[in-house]
Amino acid sequence: MLIMSKNEKNRKIKSEVMKKLRATSNEVGSDCRCKRYKCFEVISPEERNRIIKDFNSLGEDNRQNEYLGGLIRILPVVQRRSRKDPNEAKFNDSSYSYRLRSYVNGALQDIFICYKAFFKYLWYF
Repeated sequence: MLIMSKNEKNRKIKSEVMKKLRATSNEVGSDCRCKRYKCFEVISPEERNRIIKDFNSLGEDNRQNEYLGGLIRILPVVQRRSRKDPNEAKFNDSSYSYRLRSYVNGALQDIFICYKAFFKYLWYF
């Protein structure tokens, strides 16, 4: 049986509390100023707050990671452009698309957003 000192117990309790606090206190970051998707213009401020509230209500990290994994789509690379010799070039195997689920005109839809906006919406600390 392992015996913990009082300080070790307090430190462990504090770290658990901070972990739960970090998992439930995400906020929306600043605008990404994306020209392609117009990420912050498409989704209203009320809908942004709902997305963050729902994400924070998931609580623990594992459930949040599962949710985030469902929003990232892995796609094969369609077109490669190499400026080097094909033997030297390092090609990516996949590309990624990011999306959020948002209510548009009363219906839940997937809205594609850029990488920066995805992390500013859901992983901004």
